[in-house]
This record gives sequence, C-alpha cells and structure tokens, in this order.
Amino acid sequence: MPGSLRVVISTAGRGQQDVAHNIVDYDSQVARGEIDDPDTLPVLFETATDADWHDEVVWYRANHDGDNRRDVMLYV
Repeated sequence: MPGSLRVVISTAGRGQQDVAHNIVDYDSQVARGEIDDPDTLPVLFETATDADWHDEVVWYRANHDGDNRRDVMLYV
C-alpha cells in the first residue's frame, strides 16, 4: 500500500505453513536480488539453517543489536 510502513519481527524459522514464513521467504528473495521490489528493504538477521540453536553464540547472531550487547537471556 503506498505510503505505508510494515515492520515484521519474526521467528519464522520453524515450519513453512504460516504467514511469517511467507513474508521472510519473500524478503529473503528481495535481499538476494531474485525479486526486484524497490518498496521493500529487508533487514534480516538469521543463522545457517543447520546452526545449533542451543549454542549461545548462535543466539547473538540471530538477535543482533549492534554494539549494545545485552544479556541474551532477556530474549529467551
């Protein structure tokens, strides 16, 4: 919709049958240049699909907050 702003925060890594997965998949395609959509600016923080989600280092990669490192357990 012209003039609108949509912000999506998602943990869309589980399953492929929900709206969040579709949005993240579309945005990933835009980010890779597979889809030309000048109205979409995807900012994606994600890990490899085979990353061990039990590893705290992975948590920081997926929950990036710039240089403001906070206790990641606040987000779990």
